[in-house]
Amino acid sequence: MAGRLFRTHKEAGELPHIATARKVAGIVATLTADRITCSMPDGGSLPNGLTAGLLGYFNGFSVAICSAWAVTDARVAHEAARFVATSIFPQTGGGFVEPLTGRAPAAGAFISGNTAGLADGERYVASGCSGAALLEMLAGDPATI
Repeated sequence: MAGRLFRTHKEAGELPHIATARKVAGIVATLTADRITCSMPDGGSLPNGLTAGLLGYFNGFSVAICSAWAVTDARVAHEAARFVATSIFPQTGGGFVEPLTGRAPAAGAFISGNTAGLADGERYVASGCSGAALLEMLAGDPATI
């Protein structure tokens, strides 16, 4: 594997849905981290307007994996998206994922990202390939995401 592998380990006393979310997040982060970090213009900061879109993407991709695994607990995809964000962008602490608890899920950027993530996630589940929608999203104008 050319990219870095994100490993998520179960913590003592962790709830089952959190443990499953960590597994899902490990897959999503591993498949997306290099594409995202390579697209950042200065190698370290996100373009304005992309945060909610990426959170949506992580959520959508996680939903697709959860669906394939027959995970019915809706909290798993949500927590997986949070784990992915903090795995790829550890320097942001919890600030990057705060929109997941606010209005971002209803925002247009989140919805667009979620749609792209769901498409890539379904493609990954069906064929083992992913990333086309993410690349389009990253190449687009962040103001329209």
